[in-house]
Amino acid sequence: SSSLLLLFFSGLQGFSQLAFIQNNHQWNDTIRYKADVEGGALFLTDWGVRYAFYKSGDLEKIHDKIHQGKDVSKEPVHWHAYDVQFLQADLHKQIEPRDRQSAYYNYFVGPQSNWAAQVPAFQVLYYRGLYPGIDLKFYSHPNGGAEYDFIVQPYASPDAIRLQYRGVQPVLTSKDDLFIRTSVNELTELAPVAYQVTGGAKKKIPCRFRLEGSVV
Repeated sequence: SSSLLLLFFSGLQGFSQLAFIQNNHQWNDTIRYKADVEGGALFLTDWGVRYAFYKSGDLEKIHDKIHQGKDVSKEPVHWHAYDVQFLQADLHKQIEPRDRQSAYYNYFVGPQSNWAAQVPAFQVLYYRGLYPGIDLKFYSHPNGGAEYDFIVQPYASPDAIRLQYRGVQPVLTSKDDLFIRTSVNELTELAPVAYQVTGGAKKKIPCRFRLEGSVV
């Protein structure tokens, strides 16, 4: 078709508004942007997204012991990280930030070479041309939660979109949602929604996840 197709993915639910903080050498150089989320963080890279979550009960236990005046230096905090990799994508494209926030961040932790001042944060990120004729947009839903859209230009094929999950095994539910269980929490990506824009009018298009092993 010669009209624009948009595929809306709900991403992970239950998070508050996100700020995508730019990496100005305060983190590992593979990280381009970071967003703090409930129970952890997500890291945007050229090759995909890394999600990292901690076990909330561990922090609650440490918090209680601190108030009791106990030593917590050897108390463990359990984490689980997993990756979502863009398969067969053009990983040389620049990530384009949009909607810069008025707030900024300072990092003065560790070696001075890792310090960064007045680091900007953004509300929207675009992976332009991630697949032929397809952009990827990351943003925060107004009601909370991480969302991402694949914007498919005329004559481009959404069949090119392939996401490899590493570190977890996603499961499709009876509602066509994507359920993810880690060692520290459980997450749900709601079934995708798609519509096509033709002559300024929106037409809903049938759309669902297809899971092949660990590839969506």
